[in-house]
Amino acid sequence: MVYCTYTTNQTVKKGGVKVKNDLRELRLRRGLSQSALAQMIGICEVSYARKERGQREFSASEIAKLAQVLKLKPTAIVKIFLT
Repeated sequence: MVYCTYTTNQTVKKGGVKVKNDLRELRLRRGLSQSALAQMIGICEVSYARKERGQREFSASEIAKLAQVLKLKPTAIVKIFLT
């Protein structure tokens, strides 16, 4: 079980709508639920859902884990947040 914790790691900001659509699409292409992806990157499902919706920010380390789990280069994930 993963418990919700909030860290003060460096974060990457991006408007909520684009992150929500792009990240959700990547997750679904890999056949992953929010719960499964959250567990794989070490955060709770509620926290992940808020981050996917753009209500919270992913830390740099979470972005690196997302890239690994989604089998993408970290730069591809970062582009979602910066474009």
